[in-house]
Amino acid sequence: VARPGGAARGGSGPVPRLFARLAAHIQQPHVLRAEGLFRVSAEHARVRLLREWLDGGREDAAFAELHGRPDGDAHTAASLLKRFLRDLPEPLCTRALYPELVKAVDGTELRPVLARLPAAHAALLRALLGLLRRVAAESRHNRMTARALANIFAPNILRARTDAATLGDLHRTAHVTHALIEAEDEALFGAGEHAAAAASAGGGPGR
Repeated sequence: VARPGGAARGGSGPVPRLFARLAAHIQQPHVLRAEGLFRVSAEHARVRLLREWLDGGREDAAFAELHGRPDGDAHTAASLLKRFLRDLPEPLCTRALYPELVKAVDGTELRPVLARLPAAHAALLRALLGLLRRVAAESRHNRMTARALANIFAPNILRARTDAATLGDLHRTAHVTHALIEAEDEALFGAGEHAAAAASAGGGPGR
């Protein structure tokens, strides 16, 4: 998915516009409550079509298609957001910090490591965690708990320098991702710790 240069304000600073639009779409109540949100696979051909539109500069047309379905095309929007994260040239939690992140057990241990994230990555991570907490808060409807979301998102945001992940790696990254979702923003990032730097970070990770 293309990452446009424009940015939208979210959390402690600007996040890429496409991510912000997808997150806003997913946070609509009728989309947020879709059963299996982020777990259920979307129709492959439809995801491919909308990705082509987004890559081709037809962002408004792609969102009109999502809005045009009664359910907000929840699973297609969720697939596009996950693809956005996977397509980042550098994982959201950066390969350099991976060894330290997977050793952390809670927000207290995570905070000093997260403080070393590039400001644009920190702003996007903060926005993503806010979205995932909203999804988990509706787990009575969508059946997606924080732990279920952690299992899905861990490979999208935490990747080692090598792609040869072991089963132990998968368990550790899921544990860390669950801790990130469960922790309060202030415990992870402080009170606007990244705000000043993120405000000048351009369009976020990617372009």
